[in-house]
Amino acid sequence: MDDHNSWLVRRVCDEVRRYLDDNPGAADCLDGVATFWVRSGVHGGSGAVVQGALQLLTAAGRVSRETLPDGRILYRAAGATRA
Repeated sequence: MDDHNSWLVRRVCDEVRRYLDDNPGAADCLDGVATFWVRSGVHGGSGAVVQGALQLLTAAGRVSRETLPDGRILYRAAGATRA
């Protein structure tokens, strides 16, 4: 990952953390995270940048991921319970 994408991933991580701090019960798929959790333009329109941020946050224990029966992956704050 080049320096620009690395910087974008860090920005998206910050956006996701802020969103989850404000909305601790939130859960969404990758497209929903990119659309609703991250300010427009922060991720440069790249799903790969948002995916990279979610992977980092998951590895750090800040975000959990759940694979739904239909194969979609749902992201939420680590430790948050399913509604």
